[in-house]
Amino acid sequence: MPIASDRISSHADCTGWEYLFVSTHGDDEHSGDTWATALQTIQEGLELAREGDQILIGHGTYYQDIRTVRMVSWIRLFAFQG
Repeated sequence: MPIASDRISSHADCTGWEYLFVSTHGDDEHSGDTWATALQTIQEGLELAREGDQILIGHGTYYQDIRTVRMVSWIRLFAFQG
């Protein structure tokens, strides 16, 4: 079973601002690079995020505990309705 670190390298190779997508219909085994490949949990988005990333959170209710994530720099979280 792949783990988050297996997907980090492909995401980290990109340059500039990056987006990670989270949806109640997503899957944490996905890359999170588009709505079609969205992650399912906010926690997974936080774990994959790197400096300067923006996490786009789709409409829905997320029943989950978020563990504290220590970042060396800023990331942004945006929630969308609809």
